[in-house]
Amino acid sequence: MFSIAKKVSTQFGAKITPQLLRQPRIACYKLDRAFLSSSLDDDDDFKPQSPKEITIEIAEGIADTTQFYMRYGLSRQRLEHLAQSEQPVLHKWQKMMEVFLMTQVHVIGSIGYTANEQGLSKYAQDLQSCLQKADPDVQKVLTDIRRDTWREMVATAFSLDVVDIPTLGIVDARNHMHKVASKMMEPSVLLEIQTQSSKISHDDPEIELQLKHQVLQNVIINQVYLGGSPSLVEELGFGSGGEGYAKMQCAMSDHEGDPLVGEYAAAAMVRIWQSAGIDISSITGGAPGSPPM
Repeated sequence: MFSIAKKVSTQFGAKITPQLLRQPRIACYKLDRAFLSSSLDDDDDFKPQSPKEITIEIAEGIADTTQFYMRYGLSRQRLEHLAQSEQPVLHKWQKMMEVFLMTQVHVIGSIGYTANEQGLSKYAQDLQSCLQKADPDVQKVLTDIRRDTWREMVATAFSLDVVDIPTLGIVDARNHMHKVASKMMEPSVLLEIQTQSSKISHDDPEIELQLKHQVLQNVIINQVYLGGSPSLVEELGFGSGGEGYAKMQCAMSDHEGDPLVGEYAAAAMVRIWQSAGIDISSITGGAPGSPPM
């Protein structure tokens, strides 16, 4: 579900990590063991299998189920609880993405995909193959469900009214992304990333990479989007602070597949990764949940 798309709003949100995916999945119910004569978990002969291919019916079912949990399930409760917190924008965004990713892991796990990064990657690949064969009308149905889910999730987490989230035309979206990318590549921003990242050293490469990602996310949100007076989100008409940032991410995500928007985003991300001393090859093959920019 995430491509360079959500890299406009998620590349600086929650990154999929083994620690995240080891957390308990969001359960809908728990049966009393006395209700059953034996536990299904003890059936060692059963080995779950993911679908041989994703059909349109399966794709729509997954999208609808994910939306259902985000609207009415524990996922919604978590988002509402998050909305009441006074956490910094970055932390709130990361928590929101964790809720979404764990919900998606739960949904795809229920049809046989492994509940981990590999399962999400496999599902994303299978979904892409399905969409390539689908007619435009079907593609639009799935796109609309994902768009509505995304907007409702962000609106709930940041106490917004969905109707107040603007819709951008392609020209405005490209111009906005160009401004974001240009600001990301300003010498002062790159120097700040380089300075903070150079202080990070850890024996575990994975942990070191996560710490550097945290630096990137913090600088991008607080210096690129929200820094200055007026801030970039204010200058572009989205309002101030976390609400302005959230509105901009929703509006920009509608154009995640545009080649020029993607080109601007990719050019900026390569520069900031280089400044952070991150091996680009470790990013390009990343999981589909890598956070929008």
